[in-house]
Amino acid sequence: MDVELGSHVFTRDGKDLGAVDKLVVDPRTGAVKAVAVRRGFILHHDVEVNVEDLAVGPGGRLAVACDADEADHLPPFEEANYTTAPVEYERPAGWPFAAIAWPVGYGGTVGPMADPVVGGDAADPRVREEVASALLAADLENAVVGEGSDVKDRDGEKVGDVARLGFDPASGRLEKLVVRRGFLGTEEVEVPANLVDSVGDGVVYLRVTADQVSPSR
Repeated sequence: MDVELGSHVFTRDGKDLGAVDKLVVDPRTGAVKAVAVRRGFILHHDVEVNVEDLAVGPGGRLAVACDADEADHLPPFEEANYTTAPVEYERPAGWPFAAIAWPVGYGGTVGPMADPVVGGDAADPRVREEVASALLAADLENAVVGEGSDVKDRDGEKVGDVARLGFDPASGRLEKLVVRRGFLGTEEVEVPANLVDSVGDGVVYLRVTADQVSPSR
């Protein structure tokens, strides 16, 4: 099934459930097992829909096998449980890495050999934070990210360029990045590290939209 980023999903009785925001991948198979559907805008409530519960109707319209009054019982999409996919993962054409949800706790292996790198404690938010932080640090170390690298929002639109990265001197953990926006009248915007979704060679993806990035005061 081909699913496009931003495609709307409708309930069985024709109600608009929301738009596809991410693809959820099974590391053991490399296959897409679910989609994250964004419901609402500012105070959004995202849900996770298994691909086997989706069907393509006339005109390519996606439909989920439940009525509108049943949609509130769909499992929530917990973004803290996911991170960016490893660079070896062959994502669908047109999908940025930021739109791929890879379960936290798995290494960079795709396929039958993929195994969790942490135990049952991965459900602990503190453990998830440490794992996600370690994976982000590894991404920053392995990817070429520095001054002049592109910064893109959650929709893949360019926000600006990296002016500099700010790290905690004690832990070495990324605290912020300063983004340079504009051409003639440039401005610098401080973006907290928790708004960084993923990094790649020469690009940083944010988990927010461009209009949610406010200039420094």
